[in-house]
Amino acid sequence: MNMDATRFQRFLLGAIAAIILLIGVGYYFLAGFLQSQAIATNHARIDAEVSANDADKLQALQQQLLANKDVVARAEEIIGSPQNYQYQDDFIRDINALAAQTGVGITGFLFPSPSAAGGTSSSGVSLPAGVKKVAVTINTATPLPYQNYLRFLRALELNLTRLQVTGVTLAPDASDPHNVTNSTIGIEIYVRG
Repeated sequence: MNMDATRFQRFLLGAIAAIILLIGVGYYFLAGFLQSQAIATNHARIDAEVSANDADKLQALQQQLLANKDVVARAEEIIGSPQNYQYQDDFIRDINALAAQTGVGITGFLFPSPSAAGGTSSSGVSLPAGVKKVAVTINTATPLPYQNYLRFLRALELNLTRLQVTGVTLAPDASDPHNVTNSTIGIEIYVRG
C-alpha cells in the first residue's frame, strides 16, 4: 500500500505541476490577448478623439465660411464656372470664324470677371430676366488692311442678336496708309445668366 500511496502522491504532484504549468501558459496567452485588446481600444479612443477634433474643426470652418460670405463670393469669381467657359468658348469660336472670313487676325480676347457683368445694355435699356451682358475686348493683329477691318466690323454688327460693338480704337499705319495698327474692338455679349 505504501507503493500505491507513493505513486498516488507522485501522480498528484505531477497533476498539480501540470495544472500550474497550464495556468502559467494560459496566463501568458491571456495577458498577451488583453494587452492587444488594450492597444486596439487605445487606438480606437485616439481615432475617436481625432474624429471629434476634426468634426469640431469642420464646424468652426463652416461658421467662418458663413461669417465671410463676401470672401467666399470673391473666391468663386476667381474660379470660373463651366457656364462661363462655355459662352467664352462659343464666343471665341464665332469671332475667330468671322475674322477668318474677313481676313483679320485676332491676337487676344479680354474677358472681365463674372461680377463685372451688368444688367443693362450699353444703350441703358434694361435686359430681360435671365440675360446678362459681358463686355469683351478683342485685340486684332497689326498691321491690318483697312478694308478687311471694315468687313470684320460689318460682320460683327450684323450679328446683333448675340453681341453688339460698343467701341473701336485704332491708329493709321505710318508706313502704309491702307493699313491700321493697334486696333481694339469693344463688344457686349448677351448671355443667359
